[in-house]
Amino acid sequence: MSKKKIYIVDQSEIIRRGIGAILRSRSYQYEIIDSIDSSDIQDCLRSQCPAILLVNPQGYVGNKGERLKALRQKAINFGFKLVAVVYAYFDEQVLSLFDDVIYINDDEAKIFSKLEKLTDPELSPFVPEETSPLSQRELDVIRLVALGHSNRDIAEELFISIHTVISHRKNITAKLGIKSASGLTIYAVINKLISSGDFDKTV
Repeated sequence: MSKKKIYIVDQSEIIRRGIGAILRSRSYQYEIIDSIDSSDIQDCLRSQCPAILLVNPQGYVGNKGERLKALRQKAINFGFKLVAVVYAYFDEQVLSLFDDVIYINDDEAKIFSKLEKLTDPELSPFVPEETSPLSQRELDVIRLVALGHSNRDIAEELFISIHTVISHRKNITAKLGIKSASGLTIYAVINKLISSGDFDKTV
């Protein structure tokens, strides 16, 4: 099995080396490339063809998000998954342009789980069709509700306020007509937002 290449771009040496060290613990599975300079991305995409690009969104939010939109287009053109490495608050509209988000408090198991779902079609999480009424962040909220998290837990997990969590839940109810946590759990299972293994981890 060929190794999957992961390219990490972040100005923070601690972040680059930290995530790199975690990923290199599975050296049989991943080949890690890292850089401090986002200007190297174009050359890396052409020469290395990474499966996943990890970047800090901070360097892409200026100029009305044009740089991030351009990076999103590169992900489509070059066929790699775009993952945000987040250790500060970012608007959910910004994060919605990424295929997934790695948070600073994610443990090793969660990081590998996210990356594996992005690179293994059989493990891929439910992705809403263009006509789906739900945003990616609303799907995140449903998943956490289904796993038994309180509004406060969800707010901390997603780096948003409790007020925003409540707003998401109201929107979910309006869009799906599902009010109860048990109903959202059934929805999450049917749409493969969670698996039986996720329940085992919460016990």
